[in-house]
Amino acid sequence: MKKLFTLILAVMMLCSVSVTAFAADLDEDNKVGTITVSYGVAEGYVVTIPTDVIVSTAGVEASLSASSALIPDGKTLTVSVTSANNFTLAYAGSTIPYTVSVGEVEQTAASFTALSLASGTTSGDVTLTFKTTDDDIASATKSGSHTDTLTFTCAVN
Repeated sequence: MKKLFTLILAVMMLCSVSVTAFAADLDEDNKVGTITVSYGVAEGYVVTIPTDVIVSTAGVEASLSASSALIPDGKTLTVSVTSANNFTLAYAGSTIPYTVSVGEVEQTAASFTALSLASGTTSGDVTLTFKTTDDDIASATKSGSHTDTLTFTCAVN
């Protein structure tokens, strides 16, 4: 019993010994030492896209925003928008063209960059305006819900 107690006490004493790792010794010949202290910040962002939009002749505004953006130096966060039907609402062969503007600029390509944030910019937003005309609505050949799908794609380059 005495030997078991001695063994347990010896193991406990060994566990309490501390060891300093990666230390540099300074002495009379080497009086200055340096270390690097660092912390890595991960890339990240939150992009908020509009909910479903019902287009009108008066124009419907929706917000596209980015927040909490931590972009690597020299890179840019871009949010592009692509239309599945080239900005045409469709239903069973019936179509209604519509436009999307970023700010005051009407977009004419089937895919365009709607928002860009450079490194060091942590947030940004733009207003998207969805609009059609009475003539475009009159071009529909069938009643029913005409739709298009917009895809928002984020990239850091």
